[in-house]
Amino acid sequence: DSQFTLTNGLFIQNNSRETGNQKQTNQAFTNKWTEYSQEEIKEKEKLFEFQKNWYLELYGFENESALANFLKEKSVILDA
Repeated sequence: DSQFTLTNGLFIQNNSRETGNQKQTNQAFTNKWTEYSQEEIKEKEKLFEFQKNWYLELYGFENESALANFLKEKSVILDA
């Protein structure tokens, strides 16, 4: 029996069988993304730009429009 909750813009799967390692990983990533302060916004923007470009290159999309076109008819997207 799984449930999902929205936490800081992320859907987190809640499962009574969840192991301690999974909880620790969830907490680590939650902490990572909430640590940014207002002074670090430019660094955060650089990181997001780097990750966006890495993702587009990894999956062979020339730009965000090409990715959007590919995704427009998809009903489910799983990012694990």
